[in-house]
Formats: sequence, C-alpha cells, structure tokens
Amino acid sequence: MKQFSRTKGVALLTVLLLILILSLLISQITQLLLKDMRSIKNSEFNNLSAIYIEFIQSHFKDLFSESLTQSNASIKKTTIFAVEDYNLEFQGFQVKFMLQDLSNCFNINALFMERDGALIIDQKALVFLKELLSIMKFNEAEINTIVDQIIDWVDSDNLPRAYGAENFYYTNPNNAPQRYTSKRLFFHASELRQIPGLRNFYERIQDAICVIPYSTDFMVNINTLTPNNVLFFSAFLKGQDTDTAEAIVNRIPNEGYKNIQDFYNTELELADTQFANYLTTRSHALSLTIMLDSGFTSSTFISLMSLKNNSLINLDTYKN
Repeated sequence: MKQFSRTKGVALLTVLLLILILSLLISQITQLLLKDMRSIKNSEFNNLSAIYIEFIQSHFKDLFSESLTQSNASIKKTTIFAVEDYNLEFQGFQVKFMLQDLSNCFNINALFMERDGALIIDQKALVFLKELLSIMKFNEAEINTIVDQIIDWVDSDNLPRAYGAENFYYTNPNNAPQRYTSKRLFFHASELRQIPGLRNFYERIQDAICVIPYSTDFMVNINTLTPNNVLFFSAFLKGQDTDTAEAIVNRIPNEGYKNIQDFYNTELELADTQFANYLTTRSHALSLTIMLDSGFTSSTFISLMSLKNNSLINLDTYKN
C-alpha cells in the first residue's frame, strides 16, 4: 500500500512538472509570437509612414501654404499656434504638426557667401557667431577652435587655420572614424558633431545654432521669438544682457509687429545694434515636425522648408 502511494505521488509530481514545463514553453512561444507581431507591425508602420509622409506634406502645404507665404512671409506666433492646433486623421494615423521658425537661430552656413563660384567668409556673420558663442560661456580659445574648425570643414583648401583641422587630422589613425572634410556647406545640423571642438558641446548650442541646407541666409524674425530664444537674441544687445533680452521677447505681441521700424520704435535700445540688418519681421525658412501615431507605435519626421517668392519649398525631409 505504501509502495503504491509513493508511486502515485511520483507520477503526480511528474505530471505537475510536465505541466509547468509546457506552461513555460507556451509562455515563451507566445512572447516570441507577440514580439514577431510587434516587429512586423512596426515594420509595416515604418514603411507606410515613409510612404504617407509625402501626401501629408502636400496636405499641409495645401492647407497652410497661403497663410505662411502671404505678406512676404510675415509669420507671427498666431500662425504657429494655428499650425500646432491642427489635427489630422489620415489612413488610420493620427497626425500632429509642430512648426519652428528657422529664422530664430544662427544658420551656420551664413558664415560663408559665394563669390565668383567660391565660398568666402562673411566677416560680419563671423563676428556675430563669436558674440553668440561668448554668450554661451565658451572661452576665447574654445571660440577660436570652433570657428576655425568649422571654416576648415567647409573651405576648399587643405591648409589648416591657426586653430583649425584639415584632412590630415581627420584621416589620422588616432581619429575614429576616419573621414575627410566636406568642402561644402552643411546639409544637416548633425554634421556639427563631426567638428572636434563641438563634439562634446552639441546639446549646448543646438537651440541657437542651426543648419539650413543650400542656404547662406541669416535673418531673425522678431515676431516669432520665444523665451527659448532669449540667449540667442541677447547677442543683438550691446551689453549681452539676457534679462533685457527676455523682457523684449516677452513684450512681442502674438499678432506681431507690422514692420521692423515699429519694433525699433518700441525697443529704442535696439535701433543702433551693429547687427540691425539681421532683424526683420519676415521668415526665410521653417522646420516642420510631423508626428504620426498609429495607436501602438509612433514616428516623427522633420521637414525643412524655405520661403522664397511667396512659395513654400521643401529642402529636406528626414526621420527624427
């Protein structure tokens, strides 16, 4: 009788162990299947979002192009608010937009201007950049290094400036990954990470320094300045006073100033700034963030657009 009970107990334990093993296997198989399904869905979403983005851009232009380009691109905060308040449902996706005026950052390509088919340094833009980096608390040696390395990255020669770096530096075995200087204008802000003097400071500068591909324009639309632009805008003040810059920015009405003279009539201390020619009430470039949400995953694209001759032209689109 005891032998029988012992055998029965062993059999029961064996069955329970098998059930436990099967449960674990089923759980693992289920997780793998769910993972595969998520992977397939994510892949489908990424493919569809990349296909749909062109249609969404066209829809955006159809809806907002006139308001963004009318009155010679006199964009105001109210225009930006209208874009950000707009929601779109497209092919099962929820789409939201966020608009940034690229007229409110220093376009690093503005350091150069084209003359007789060659790129030469714009000395006034160079002075502004140095002022801006100084406000950001870079010391003189760091500023000289950043500026010279940026210029060497773009210029056509292989002769390094006093604090610069040319191909012999970038192709050195101690420099990884090895590369060559681009010898062209910047296409994307991420290229600034290639500059040794900026590699560890990219996050520090990204709100005030940007890249507009194919453009050397630099104009600051005072009508779309926000508190996030205070550090950048203080470069226009002789005393580089961030408190004064913040007060001026906060006084800008949502409906904006009609023209730059109205602005100077209100803010008298800015009328004689050495960088007055950079201030305007118009925009020349925009960054449009397009956020797509399918309910189980999301994707974000950035479209860079230029405003010229009352036209909204797409310069570049990339996945963020």
